Amino acid sequence: MKKPKPKSTPCTPVGRNSSKFLTDLVDAAKAQGAAFQRTDMAGHVTVSEIAAPHEDHIRMYCDELPFEIRWGRRDFVNEAHRLDLIWRETGHMERVDPPCQEYLDLRFGNEPVCR
Repeated sequence: MKKPKPKSTPCTPVGRNSSKFLTDLVDAAKAQGAAFQRTDMAGHVTVSEIAAPHEDHIRMYCDELPFEIRWGRRDFVNEAHRLDLIWRETGHMERVDPPCQEYLDLRFGNEPVCR
């Protein structure tokens, strides 16, 4: 009798060394968090959730912002620096007129995408 295949979920990587994959995601989230903590913005917002749906894509949600912030895995320090510049230039991204409605994507080098 054959064993049924386990169902794939976002938390169950298929075809990979699951524990290494999850460890890599946790390590990336820690590195992203450490880079973010060094920004001025970190003292003004509450991070409510960090999600890592893919190894090269980390999403951060803040209680005070109506959009998600998307991080890559290449250079958290520079991404955090760009985020802080945007934070200052837009008057702290206040809810009255936020620069983005859906997301702010920091993964594209010096050209963040705001949608």
